[in-house]
Amino acid sequence: NKNLEYPDYAGVRMSYRFMFEFFTASLIAGGMPVRETLLFLGITLSMVVFVLFYFLARQITQNKTIAIIALVLYTFAGGLGFIYFLEDLQSGKAQLLGMPDYTHYPDKKIFFSNQIATLILPQRSFLIGFPAAFIVFAILWRWFNRKAGARELIFGALITGLLPFFHLHTFFSVGFVSVFLLAVEMIRDFKKHKKLDKNRLKLWLWFFLLVGILSIPQIVFSLSGLTSKIGKGFFEFMGGWLSQNQNLLIFWALNLGTLFILWIPAFIFGDRKLRIFYIPFFGLFVLSNLLKFQPWDFDNLKIFYMWLSIHSILIATLVYRIFNKNKIMAIFIILLSIFSGILAVISEAQTSYRLYGYTEVELGVWVRENIPKDAVFITHTGHDSFIPGIGGRKIFLGYDGWLWSRGIDYGERQEAIKKMYLGGQEAFNLLEKYGIDYVVIGPTERAIFYANETFFDSNFPIVKEYNGYKIYEV
Repeated sequence: NKNLEYPDYAGVRMSYRFMFEFFTASLIAGGMPVRETLLFLGITLSMVVFVLFYFLARQITQNKTIAIIALVLYTFAGGLGFIYFLEDLQSGKAQLLGMPDYTHYPDKKIFFSNQIATLILPQRSFLIGFPAAFIVFAILWRWFNRKAGARELIFGALITGLLPFFHLHTFFSVGFVSVFLLAVEMIRDFKKHKKLDKNRLKLWLWFFLLVGILSIPQIVFSLSGLTSKIGKGFFEFMGGWLSQNQNLLIFWALNLGTLFILWIPAFIFGDRKLRIFYIPFFGLFVLSNLLKFQPWDFDNLKIFYMWLSIHSILIATLVYRIFNKNKIMAIFIILLSIFSGILAVISEAQTSYRLYGYTEVELGVWVRENIPKDAVFITHTGHDSFIPGIGGRKIFLGYDGWLWSRGIDYGERQEAIKKMYLGGQEAFNLLEKYGIDYVVIGPTERAIFYANETFFDSNFPIVKEYNGYKIYEV
């Protein structure tokens, strides 16, 4: 993909982060099998996520027990969805095999899905985003409390500046927190000393300058890929995330459970330094309730989990205080906090999908070995097409759910692909107009597009026919 075009929207330059996929593809190109590559990166980096969060909590609290409590709360956060599990259990509807995810229960307006089931496993770029955020948050904590020097701050700037191509939500979150922390520090210093620390301001300036030097070219590259039909639905106002007409306090109590209920006492009794450091993260929470950052409002969950990292540490400090006075009560609070999350992980562990069958794998390998790398296909628009997934070739129109979430207006192509499959003179014109090189007709294309095989058989050579599939060269 030398032109860095969308593999599922050929001919348009990507405006979406891609470095994690590039890194994964590099390992595969170097000889590592696909399955082993995915497992190696998934398992290794997942462990890194949790280890680095533990060290972040340990750095902030200087207490191993609080760090462990925070890690448990953060990992298995899930709200009060378990109430509906208990109702199902009482009515005899509950089942461990095939049970729903009680942290994502739209019928009950529960949307704060557990991160393992929703982010870490399916959205692999978070395996870079989370660790990067935790490292920078730890550096900012040390810097804000005058324990870190210029080298640490510059290292944090290097990590932050490289984030846009890896994970834009993390970049935004870290950038927002950094700017907010600078403002808080300036207010704090001015109230205490009636003046600002010029040396620290200079280092802050170097921090943001380095972040800008590294990140702006990446952002400009991404923005330059936007057209009038791409980039819609970003940065729009919304009230209360997905609460709709529900009372916001009730909504967040359902979605966060004890992590919401204990919020005020945890803040009141928390360490003063942690309370001040928490302020920018609270700002991130408020902003994510008010602003939709991308077309799919559910995606704000990615930024909420950046807030939750420090929020979990704040709550853990209160639970530790309770633990020292009443261990049974503290353990009960922890169990209430993680019950839904554990159920979600159990549900996810039982989930299994077959993405490709034997035939699709064989055809994908054949495409990869026999079709030019710059070829463009039309095929069905599901998320499981073997052409880009295994064959590594671009397709004219891919899965609409992904295209929509990137802000792509794919309506014109959606109509065009239907007409191409129906055949006739208009199909000839459209195939030429869009530069289509190959056409796939298989079970899905026949069912969805009513593909006119007679038209394609009469006008284009079949380069591959196998188990109900035909690939035509245009």
